[in-house]
Amino acid sequence: MSPDPRPLSGFLGRYMADNRNPENTFLERSRSIFEETFSLIYNSLGERALRPERAINAAFFDSFSVAVAQLILSDTPPTEKSVSRAYEILLKNEKFRDAIGSSTSGEESVKDRFALAAEAIQNASS
Repeated sequence: MSPDPRPLSGFLGRYMADNRNPENTFLERSRSIFEETFSLIYNSLGERALRPERAINAAFFDSFSVAVAQLILSDTPPTEKSVSRAYEILLKNEKFRDAIGSSTSGEESVKDRFALAAEAIQNASS
């Protein structure tokens, strides 16, 4: 059997199977992180949030929101200014734009965009 050519799909399937019956504390914590992440992104970017072009870009959405959420959970949570700065950095990064533009479920694209988003938000927050 060959490996799934869509690593994101495989990851999501495994994650959902592992979390089929979550505890209430997990659900409450997940909801809190989700709300804090998207409030921060919206307050930082407004209507242009996660729209490198006209429509929301799902690949931008997943990598940037995860990077922001991970930093929220860290000892140095991001500010509205750092989120806005990281967003601008990523829009100018050709490698990131390639990773959100084509073959977005390919392993290299997934790895690249998540790493670049994490790096941008960490650098903008320090």
